[in-house]
Amino acid sequence: MVVYSDVQILDVTGPLEVFARTARWLMDQRRRRELAYTVELLAARRGPVRSSSGLELVVRRSFMEVRGGIDTLLVAGGIGARRAPSDRTLVRWLRRIAPRVRRLASVCTGAFLLAEAGLLDGRRAPTHWGACRQLAERYLPVTVDPDLIFVRDGRVYTSAGVADSYLRTIGKFRRGSATRDDPFEARLRQRHVVGRLQDHRAIQARRVEIQLVVLQK
Repeated sequence: MVVYSDVQILDVTGPLEVFARTARWLMDQRRRRELAYTVELLAARRGPVRSSSGLELVVRRSFMEVRGGIDTLLVAGGIGARRAPSDRTLVRWLRRIAPRVRRLASVCTGAFLLAEAGLLDGRRAPTHWGACRQLAERYLPVTVDPDLIFVRDGRVYTSAGVADSYLRTIGKFRRGSATRDDPFEARLRQRHVVGRLQDHRAIQARRVEIQLVVLQK
C-alpha cells in the first residue's frame, strides 16, 4: 500500500488487516501451506511516515525500490491525498507500475493520486463525499458519481471511504467462492461492479433500527 504524509491511518490499517487476516485464516484452515498475501507499506523513502492523527507508520522500502510486478496495489486516502498529486515522482511511478499491477485500488481520497496519474480516465469513480466536486472539477476525464460507494471497473477498484473499502473487500467473498490461486477474487462476470449510496444508507438505517430495539429492551 502507498502511503504519504498526513495519510488517514484507518485507510491503511483497515484494508491491510483484511488481507492479512485472510492469509492467516487460509493457513489456519489448511487451505494453503504459505501465506496467500504479504502486506507492505511503500512511500517515497524509507522511515517513519506521519499520519493525520499523529501516529507514525514505519516504511521499510521506497516504492522506487520495487522490482517486478505487484499483485494488488492499494493507494490510501487522507487529508494529505489532495497534496500528494503534486509529488511528481510518486505520480510517475504509479503510471509506470500500473501495467505490472494485477489489481489497482484506491481507498477514499486516494482516488486523487490515481486520477493524477491518468489511471481513472474514462472510468467511473467515487471518493469521499466531501471531495467529489473537487475530484470532478480537477479531473474532467473521470466520471465522478457521489452516489456510488464503490466501483470495480476491470482491474481498477475505487471506494468512497475507508468503511466502504472494507465492504468492497469483504464483498468479494460474499459474491462467490475464492479460488486456490486467488483467495480474494469473487466470481464476478460484469465489467462494472457498483455499490450505491442509497443501499449503504438503507443498511445504516437498519443498523440504527436494530440498535434502538436493543436499547428499548
